[in-house]
Amino acid sequence: MGRITRILGIITMVVLLLGGGTSIPVAAAEPVTVSIDAPDEASPSSDFTANVSISEVVDFDACNYDISFDASVLRLDDVTSGLIGSTAIPVDINNEISSGTWRVIQNVSGLTGVSGSGYLAVLHFHVIGAEGDSSTVSLSNGMLSDNTASEITATWTADLVSVSDSTAPSVVITALTPDPTSDDTPTFTGTATDTGSNISSVEYKVDDGSWTAATASDGIFDSLSEGYTFTTAALADGEYTVYVRATDAVSNTTAEADYASDSFTVQSVTPGDATGDGVINAVDITKVERIITGLDTETSGSDANQDGNINALDITKVERMIVGLD
Repeated sequence: MGRITRILGIITMVVLLLGGGTSIPVAAAEPVTVSIDAPDEASPSSDFTANVSISEVVDFDACNYDISFDASVLRLDDVTSGLIGSTAIPVDINNEISSGTWRVIQNVSGLTGVSGSGYLAVLHFHVIGAEGDSSTVSLSNGMLSDNTASEITATWTADLVSVSDSTAPSVVITALTPDPTSDDTPTFTGTATDTGSNISSVEYKVDDGSWTAATASDGIFDSLSEGYTFTTAALADGEYTVYVRATDAVSNTTAEADYASDSFTVQSVTPGDATGDGVINAVDITKVERIITGLDTETSGSDANQDGNINALDITKVERMIVGLD
């Protein structure tokens, strides 16, 4: 009898457990994630694809969702089938419901459903924006259905695509005047411009010297077009070439072939001032005559017409300078 009683007790406990006497909680299924997998950057006028990815879905059968983006930056040319495991996920229909927003409907053949990870569709984009533009590609109004016509809970996430900037800044320089100059620390000005990113720095060098930072005319390099200025270190008399390059905010730097440049001459004494006293007058005429005849040695200002020779032409040049003709 005791054995029978024990057996009946066990049976009663099993019945209670199975019959609802004690409920066993069942954990809610984690939402699946549907996301856009797009490149971080795309070149101007290029084509790229972005997957509508999905993770660990169970018994998926059908879906609908909206794809939105900046229509001034991107153009959606096509939406093609995705793949979960080895099962194709056909695109039944897609339609642009407003500028920059497309609605997509997909349905797996039959009612068996498909489980696993992969991507629902492939989005085929063309870049119409300019360097420096960007667009978020987002998903909204999404609904996933399983093979029992029940909603599959999901989170829908977006991605950002930027139009890459690979164009270096262009630079111009204002030619030094007067040239030759008696200023042994000449000051130069110019402008650096970029089409996609702000100018971040401008540098200059004299001949084969080191690159040195120039100064923004407005105090800071932070715009697509920036004026700049710089003053060289002290230069001895002679001929020089100054070169200028610029860098933008995404590290594009002017190529050597595109450097701005200006060649100039530093001459501490004004041509025609043969005596070097800072004044051009009859004394300089006599000085040039003495140099021509070998009575005096050549001076830096005696080559008045800057042709490399001291002769009668320089006398005439000095005379024209005195009377204001040159």
